[in-house]
Amino acid sequence: MQDEQLQEIERKACADPCFTEAEKAIIREIIRVYRGWQFVAKVVRGGVVVLGGLAAAIAAIKTIMGGL
Repeated sequence: MQDEQLQEIERKACADPCFTEAEKAIIREIIRVYRGWQFVAKVVRGGVVVLGGLAAAIAAIKTIMGGL
């Protein structure tokens, strides 16, 4: 849904005659950078989940091995 909103903003900005071509390019660049940061945030969150799972697995294996 958020991507649709960004596309709508970009379409409105490109169609609006009050923006110059340079301003339209800046708006497109801002949206591109924002999408890039969204992707980075998703990757970081995924990495945290993977590291948490790995830490839990290591702790579980150590507990099991220590109990034998």
